[in-house]
Amino acid sequence: MTREDYIASLDRLLAAGRTTQDKHMELIDWLNGETQKRTEEIEQDTETDLYRR
Repeated sequence: MTREDYIASLDRLLAAGRTTQDKHMELIDWLNGETQKRTEEIEQDTETDLYRR
């Protein structure tokens, strides 16, 4: 997540009238999703590398 992404996320949440806790929870959920996607990509790459050997 870039600084600009973070700021844009906060701006969208503020515009929607969310509370601070809601903003933090939504960002945490987004970050968890990004982390999960990256973990799956790494696992896939590892499996591919092992298969090639």
